[in-house]
Amino acid sequence: EISVMLCAIANTPTYGGGMQIAPNAKIDDGRFDLIIVGEVSKVEFLRAFPGVFKGTHLSHPKVQCIRCSRVTIESPNNIPLLADGEVMSGSTIDFEIAPSALRVMSPRT
Repeated sequence: EISVMLCAIANTPTYGGGMQIAPNAKIDDGRFDLIIVGEVSKVEFLRAFPGVFKGTHLSHPKVQCIRCSRVTIESPNNIPLLADGEVMSGSTIDFEIAPSALRVMSPRT
C-alpha cells in the first residue's frame, strides 16, 4: 500500500501537451511505466512540476518509476480516476498490458 499525491500509468513517454511523464516508456515493450509522486507540499509540487516537460522530474526524491505489466489501484473512498480523458470510479480498478493484442499498420520509414 502506497500513499500518493499523483499516480500516472503510461506506456508512451508523453501526454497532455508535451509532458514527458514517463520519458523512458516504450509502447512496444509489454510494460507500463508507473510514475508515483509521494506526498509533498503544494509548494514543493509546484516547484518540481516544470521538470515534467523535460522529463527531469524522475530525479526528485519523492518520484518513483516502476516498470510493470499490471497495476491495481484501490481506494476506500472511490476517488475519481481520469483514464485517457474518461472519468472512472470504483474501489478497485485494474490495468493490464496485453502484449501484441493490437495490430498496427504504418508506412515503411
